[in-house]
Amino acid sequence: MQEGWFTPTKELIVQLLPAAIYPFERRYSQSYSIEALLKYREISLQEHLWYLFEVPSNINWSDRWVYKKDEEEKRGWKETFKRLTQEGKIDRMRVLRECLLTSTRGFDKNLTGWFMDLFLYIQPTEQEVVELQDELLLTFNGAQSKPINVSLKIIKKLCIREDFKIDNFLEQCPVLLASDVKIMVNNTLMILDKIAKKQKDKQAEICLIASQALMQNDEIIQVRAAKLLQKYGSLKDAALQEEITAYQTDLFSEVKSILSEYMIETDATNEQLKIYTQKILPKIREDNQILKSNEFDDLVFFFSQCFDNNEVYHFDLFVDYLPKLINQLDEVNFSKIEPAFHRAFKQVGYGSTGSGQIERLMTNTFMDTILCWIDKEGVEDKNGLAQIYQQKVEEGKKWLGQVRHYQQKFVATEKIVPYYDNYFPFIQLLIQSKKIAFAKQLMPMLATPSHTPCWIELDALVERLTLYQKMKVIPDFFDFQIALSRVVIAKEANSKIKEKLSGEYFDIFDYLVTDIVFDTTKCQNPNLWVAALYRKNIAANLELFLSAFDPENRGQLLIEKTPWICSTFTYEAREWDYKLREQVSVLKQKIELQITRPSKKIHPTLQAQYFPNQYKGMMPF
Repeated sequence: MQEGWFTPTKELIVQLLPAAIYPFERRYSQSYSIEALLKYREISLQEHLWYLFEVPSNINWSDRWVYKKDEEEKRGWKETFKRLTQEGKIDRMRVLRECLLTSTRGFDKNLTGWFMDLFLYIQPTEQEVVELQDELLLTFNGAQSKPINVSLKIIKKLCIREDFKIDNFLEQCPVLLASDVKIMVNNTLMILDKIAKKQKDKQAEICLIASQALMQNDEIIQVRAAKLLQKYGSLKDAALQEEITAYQTDLFSEVKSILSEYMIETDATNEQLKIYTQKILPKIREDNQILKSNEFDDLVFFFSQCFDNNEVYHFDLFVDYLPKLINQLDEVNFSKIEPAFHRAFKQVGYGSTGSGQIERLMTNTFMDTILCWIDKEGVEDKNGLAQIYQQKVEEGKKWLGQVRHYQQKFVATEKIVPYYDNYFPFIQLLIQSKKIAFAKQLMPMLATPSHTPCWIELDALVERLTLYQKMKVIPDFFDFQIALSRVVIAKEANSKIKEKLSGEYFDIFDYLVTDIVFDTTKCQNPNLWVAALYRKNIAANLELFLSAFDPENRGQLLIEKTPWICSTFTYEAREWDYKLREQVSVLKQKIELQITRPSKKIHPTLQAQYFPNQYKGMMPF
């Protein structure tokens, strides 16, 4: 910087500055040395040091992670600031003022608390805090409670002085009295009591302000406020009487007794409470409808940001939009989707913040489907997408067999093996989406929500199934079952269903929307009926279905009563002790939900349809 090569930002300086007073003597050995900070005294003390009060830093942790040669030496940044002020190297009042101002600069709880500790460590005099009254009152606007409590503690001593800014303090009191922090409310009432005792001309105003504490649902606070009102309030003050009367329905009995003379009897006092009912909004509404588009540019925009999975329905839109994108791709518009491919490639290879299993499944499937389209259509891969993808595949193969439990990152959708079995339905939907993308007929995904967060309008699902029925295409079982789980049942829709659906599709929906008895003779495809039966949740029908179509009794595990218990237990953990500088054993408590399956039968891992043939006939519960 001195040679003029670059100008460091405040953030960079603040990132490095906390370690400046702990230079390394040798490897893993650090000792406190203020001389290291004073080496470039002018710029360090006149400018850099004050950035600590403006920009978030780790100065509150700096005394903990330092390796110290002498454990008895407990000197850090608080001692440094105090010494610099005592020696006159920095302005003492400026340090005190900046400490208070940090409470309104959005720092986190720990950092804000550290600066308040620094303020107290420097031990401001009474005259100094008198000069800092404006800054003390500003702390009331901060998000953290510690600066406010420190200021209230100081004001409790200042409030009896002639030069105390009473009016400025009284303006802030409504905010303090509405706080959820009880000690803050109590301290405010104590200060108001002191001011009222000394300033008789302010008693009426103070009583009106203090009456706001009666809104607190805490008997101790209410009693303290009531006694203040009783002591300084006037029975002739109509405004005060109205204010107290407004809170009387929420007052504790002792408080009502103290303030009985101030309460005005009204007809409303004896009125019975009205019953208010909250209107339950329907699941299918205009304001929660998911707007969809089949335009290519809109699809490109969706795939450029869907891998963040910002909405709960983005996965469902992904599997619905992917076939539509593939069917509109050509050599002319292909370049528009390449940025999304590179982003997916980067996310699979290097990961990203917040990216988990679902996001990796989406990105892998997107790349796999795009590469399949390039190969199938014989399109010229000008930017070598397939080549860079294949290089990563070959690199991953080298680690197979060498690293235990290693799984390749870049794989075809059909070969993805998830970490947990409950991801198999997601993989099945991705496989179905890819299958539709290259099929002769573009079919809709059945389980795509029409309304947030995951509801499907009955008419929308019937329209989709009508197309499947017309084209004589058998839907994917997982897709169909999830769709039935999400559809919003409308009892009056039976006539519409009868007009558009026939055969087993109509029988399933007829069973869902009416009160007819389940008929096993209509159940030609058990996999299509499973979700409908669980959705309706009639135990007798489930028992009948399982006895007829589940001879191995696997589904019984889902309808038997499962014992569970939620209990607290103690366990031993290891934690870092900053004083001892080593890991120590500590006892901790943990609450755990324990579920016990009474059946001795082993529930098989139900896998998706692309696995060995014996799984194809299995009902994917």
